[in-house]
Amino acid sequence: MDGTARISNSSIDAGTYNPTNNITLARRSATQTNTFYKGLLDDVRIYNKTLTSGQVYNLYAAFVDTIPPTAYIEYSP
Repeated sequence: MDGTARISNSSIDAGTYNPTNNITLARRSATQTNTFYKGLLDDVRIYNKTLTSGQVYNLYAAFVDTIPPTAYIEYSP
């Protein structure tokens, strides 16, 4: 986040994509029906290549809000 690695794991096995199988998002296993992610997914992307850290950063940076927050001040005499 913000260009700083928070966690790293090099032993993740993504498996092999077989076009005859469904792609499942937000579920731990295709055989376990009660292990769904309890949240929301936004901007899901699937690539056919490994992205470099620079490409990942550029994707993240494209969505950073560049408009500074506005402060509202109310004054009542």
